[in-house]
Amino acid sequence: ETMEYGYLPFKGAPGERRLLLAMARQSVVEPILAAVNALEIKIIDLIPVPAALFGLFTDDTEASSAPQAFVEIGHSSTSLAIGASSELMFARAFPVGGRIFTEAIARAKKITFAQADSIKQTASFADNDEVIKKCLEESGMLWISELKSCLSVYANLFPSRSARISKISITGAGSEIKGFVEFIASKMDISTLRAEIDIEGLPPDQSPPLATAVGLAKIAILAKPETRLSLLPKHLRDELAFRKQKPYWIASAAVAGLALAVFLAGGAYDIKRKEKHLAIQRSGLARRQQLAAKIEEVKYRIEQIQEMSVPLQSLLMVGSRIRDILAEISSLPSMNGKDKITMICDADSYFAKKPFSVPRKPAEEDAAKIASPARAALSPEAETIPAPINTIIIEGYTTVADFSTVRELIIRIASLDFVKSADLLSDDKLVIDENEKNQPLPPGFLRFVIEVKLKEI
Repeated sequence: ETMEYGYLPFKGAPGERRLLLAMARQSVVEPILAAVNALEIKIIDLIPVPAALFGLFTDDTEASSAPQAFVEIGHSSTSLAIGASSELMFARAFPVGGRIFTEAIARAKKITFAQADSIKQTASFADNDEVIKKCLEESGMLWISELKSCLSVYANLFPSRSARISKISITGAGSEIKGFVEFIASKMDISTLRAEIDIEGLPPDQSPPLATAVGLAKIAILAKPETRLSLLPKHLRDELAFRKQKPYWIASAAVAGLALAVFLAGGAYDIKRKEKHLAIQRSGLARRQQLAAKIEEVKYRIEQIQEMSVPLQSLLMVGSRIRDILAEISSLPSMNGKDKITMICDADSYFAKKPFSVPRKPAEEDAAKIASPARAALSPEAETIPAPINTIIIEGYTTVADFSTVRELIIRIASLDFVKSADLLSDDKLVIDENEKNQPLPPGFLRFVIEVKLKEI
């Protein structure tokens, strides 16, 4: 059978996800909605009685983390709501209410239902009439057994100590039988008392029958849909949402139309303004382009100067060291005739396969570089900036066959404080000049090449 349903999540123990589920048959819901529509009353929501009852006492549970039970005794049914910290945790309704007391008195006295109801209004659990007293006590025990059954279901669902009910508050028209609340309190293990309902302009003894109505009104005033346990069918929920949003949609459409008109008018004005501004910009664009071309040309020439100055800077930085090396070499006695130094240069120049002087580019290529320095910088033929000079090559000839004078030269050079190491260059690294292949060495001369590594400056 298709049923209307609603659910309301609430906090459980850490790691738990709980919700309260309410269901009602459509055969029960539809007549209620039809009756309200017949009266042309606007439907806001359809809330179960236990949820409405709890809505009345939400403020009482807000400051307490211990669950509290609220009971409304109606004419033919009783509603039970249990919650804590403003959250509804458990709800039940059972078909036993104040009617059972009237029926019991009518059977015992063999009178009509109306007469029995009149007697019930003045009857008490301490009545002098033993028959009436017995009827009230037996009916009261039947009602208490139903309540305990519901509380047992709650205890099975929430077995933890923190979920134990701290007190029971009773209200409703059925609770107005004299001594009934006290009778319930004597049979329960939980503190039981009469709920206090304060309705402005209404005597306290007339408030209990209106508990559900006041709870519904309070829920409607608070207007918190996320805290409602609603059984309203989906099509009615959608209709309510449409009615609620309709004024905003109309207002939004009007504002959107007005905004569109303002936007179009402003756009037309802005286009004309921008056309005038564009004409002014175009007149200055050519001047800026010419200026940009000149700036690029100057930047390219600055880069050329910087690139050309790097080798010179590197040479100047090591110039004093080469001077000291030359001074040390010239102080050796072997330089007077036994040894000769033919070349001192940096390692990159010594091992380079291309000539020391790179031919200049044609004038057309220089002009292309100036016109587009970025493209020229990306060209594979663009020269890279040389690394700092940290290795010196000394080449020469000696007449001493055992290279003793050369070793003395290496020791003297290595003793300098700015020299990291000095040694003969291995044969596999020697560079053979084309002129040496055609012209053999003079008799008695042996070639030597010394590699001197400098410390970083």
